Amino acid sequence: MRDAGPGVPPELRDRLFERFASKGGHGTGLGLHIVRELARALGGEATYLPEENAFKVTLSRAAATP
Repeated sequence: MRDAGPGVPPELRDRLFERFASKGGHGTGLGLHIVRELARALGGEATYLPEENAFKVTLSRAAATP
């Protein structure tokens, strides 16, 4: 998902996926943490690509196969 906004501030990037990480009290800081935990539980990963101002979620194909 790409965002046309200003992107994630550099000072937040290192802790972006930590529980309760938020900027200036906007939101609970749980959303991205939950996304990463779910992705990892399915053998994947969630990352932020600052050069593209985008979030990337990858999932293991093996995890998707019953």
